[in-house]
Amino acid sequence: MTDRERERERDRTRDRERKRRRDKDDRDRDREREKGDRDRDREREKGDRDREREKGDRERDKGDRDRERDKDDRDRERDKDDREREREREREKDDRDRERERERDRVRSKRSRSRSPDRGRSRHARSPSPSDRSHRRRHHRTPTPEQPRKRHRRESVEEEHKETKKAVSDFVDGIAKEQQQKQKENGGEAEGNEDELEMMKMLGIPVGFDSTKGKPVPGADVSGVRAVTKRQPRQYMNRRGGFNRPLPAERNR
Repeated sequence: MTDRERERERDRTRDRERKRRRDKDDRDRDREREKGDRDRDREREKGDRDREREKGDRERDKGDRDRERDKDDRDRERDKDDREREREREREKDDRDRERERERDRVRSKRSRSRSPDRGRSRHARSPSPSDRSHRRRHHRTPTPEQPRKRHRRESVEEEHKETKKAVSDFVDGIAKEQQQKQKENGGEAEGNEDELEMMKMLGIPVGFDSTKGKPVPGADVSGVRAVTKRQPRQYMNRRGGFNRPLPAERNR
């Protein structure tokens, strides 16, 4: 082999080595690029998962906050309703107490007037004291523009209350007269304290009703007994001769 051929062979070998190194470098670069792409994809997927998880956590926190807010609103509404009901009950109780005190004062004043008319006349005929004159002068001042309206409202309420009381009193008087008429026809005598009757009328309590104690009342002796019998148990399993047979007739004790 001549020198030229050897030189040519050496060049070919060098070219093959260079090409092999180039191919290896290309493969390494491709491998690095693919690895980088995979790493980037993994990072992107991990970031997406983290974002989804954070979004789900935020939604869950928001739902919890909404539920807590709704619960607080319901509790506030319930407390408000309870307070309103309590105030309404207190107001009604105060109104009832005031009405009861008013009725009691009216009955007391009426009773005192009926028992001592002369004393009341002498007391009213007495000359007024300086405190009474000042009190009367204070009450006879020129009314403000709002007083007629209040007086008109008060007078309408008092008139309505008087009409209701008069209707109740008339009804109670009718019942009492009817009972007294019956007692007179039967030969009995009407008994009772006038002050107590007047008090009962003012409070709207019916008076003059008779008692049925010791008197026969038709239909009061009707009665009945409901007898409850106990059922006799019947055995289905573990019977003599086998259990797959019809049960005997049911009996009651």
